Amino acid sequence: MMAKAPTAEAIGASLSARERVLLFCLGSDTEWMRVGIPPSTIPQMIVRNLVERDQAGLPQLTDQGRAVLKALIRE
Repeated sequence: MMAKAPTAEAIGASLSARERVLLFCLGSDTEWMRVGIPPSTIPQMIVRNLVERDQAGLPQLTDQGRAVLKALIRE
């Protein structure tokens, strides 16, 4: 029997403040480094499947990342 995948709400609740800010910045096309998010946060978010790199190597939200961001906004 396989375990259920965590919901977007559960993933959002488990994020640190820095990770939440990164999602908001990427979702609103805000300069995430200017607000103090270190580049070391990006690989952590890639592993969680919330962020991926585009063809230019810039971080962008995945579909799951967008779902988590929407869940955070609804809170």
